Order: sequence, then structure tokens, then C-alpha cells
Amino acid sequence: MSGPEKTQQDGAAHKKDDSAGVFAMSLFAAGISVYVSLFVGWLVLPELLYSRQHQPIDFNHAIHMEIVDGCTSCHVFREDGTFAGTPTLDQCIDCHEEVQSIEPEPGDEDYEARMAQYLDEVKFVEEYVQQDKEVPWLIYSKQPDCVFFSHAAHMTSHKFKVLEDGKIGAPPVEFEPGEEPEDARCNMCHMAFIDGEAVPFGEAETLPLYRRNWITTYPIDIWGRNISGFNDHYYDSAKMDDCAQCHYDQRNDHQGQDACFVCHK
Repeated sequence: MSGPEKTQQDGAAHKKDDSAGVFAMSLFAAGISVYVSLFVGWLVLPELLYSRQHQPIDFNHAIHMEIVDGCTSCHVFREDGTFAGTPTLDQCIDCHEEVQSIEPEPGDEDYEARMAQYLDEVKFVEEYVQQDKEVPWLIYSKQPDCVFFSHAAHMTSHKFKVLEDGKIGAPPVEFEPGEEPEDARCNMCHMAFIDGEAVPFGEAETLPLYRRNWITTYPIDIWGRNISGFNDHYYDSAKMDDCAQCHYDQRNDHQGQDACFVCHK
């Protein structure tokens, strides 16, 4: 083979190798871009999907739990058996017809927190109690319109058992007859997510931020904070498959019922 011909072939081979190298590098860069985009999207998308709103006034559950007898002192069943999730003015006015707390002085311990609480109570009395106006609370567990959830069936049924720590698949907590704490069942499905931590509402000194999905208009407590939809505890979310899982766990323990067909005949 003559010199020029060999040079031509070598050049073509080099070009082919270069093209393969460029293609491989492009493919690698595209893969990295997709991976980074998915990773960033996984972190950013949940933040973009949900609006953030504060409740009309803050509410300190911990203080109130010291003077009431459990959750159902304020969150009650109506005469027809339906559940009133938020208290009405009639339930608050006996204690809050006037401002009860004393305005803190600068330099007092926990001054900022106490002042915020004092101002919230002033706002509640002046804007709601004195105006005979119900507080427009934002409902964390607001279900779709097509859903009916019977609190009575879950709270009064002797067949229903509390599952340890509210963890999916956990064994039920055993109580002596009549000793089961009233709020144990509430905490299985309802927790206050404050600064990323799940806190029993009865121990919360402030209300969680309300986060509503821009598309579905339902709160984050329905889908859950994990965008994948998978959760570890029953209080993480309130989707239909969460209901089914809880019924399945209860059935395995003692009920002998099938998850979906308990409610859907």
C-alpha cells in the first residue's frame, strides 16, 4: 500500500475513533444531565407544587390540653354522629370572651413567643369573638368531595386497635379495658409536622404551616411529604391506599375483613 493511501486510511480511522469518542462523551453528559435534573426536580418539585399559608391565628394545643379532657373535648361528634373537626366559637367563648393572658414585658423569659401568643389571643377576641365570626381555619386533612370518612366508625368501634407509633405494619398496642388513651387513636392518623418533625397535636405549641397543592387544591397531608407517595407511618398521608393498608393490618390482627370492601360494597 502506497504512503498516501495509508495516510488516508489512518486519517479515516482517527476520525471514526474521534466521532465514537464524541458520541460516548455526549451520551455520558446527557446521562449526567438527566440524573442531575431528576435529582434537583425531586427536591424542588414538592416545593413548587405547594403554596404556603399560615392559619388565621396560631393555636397552642399544649396549653389547652392542660385544661381540657382529651382531643374530643374540642373536636366533637355532632348529635347526628358526624364529626366536627374544628371547634366553634361556642366552644371557646366561655374562656375567651375576654383576653385571658397578660401582655409580657420586654426582658421576660420567652418574650417573643409569649408576645406572639398574646397578640394572637387579642386578635381572636377582637376579630372573631366580639364580631361573632367563626375562624376560617384551614383544614389539614381536607378530603376530596367524593370521599366520606366516618370518624365515628373509627373512634367508637371496639374492634379498632391502635398500632404502635402509628407505623405501617406495626403491632397493635395492648391496653387494659377502659385504659386506652383517647388521643392515641387520633395520633395514629393526625400529627403536626413542624420543622420537618412529626409532633402529636396535643404537644404542639404552634400550628403547622398549611401547604396546599396548586393543581389539586388539596393539602400536602393527603398525598404526603414524600413525593413518591410511599410512607412509613399512617399519619404521613391520607390516600386511599393508606386506608387499605391500615384495614389490611387490622384484619391480619383480628378482624377478618377485606380492606376495600369494608366501605365499598
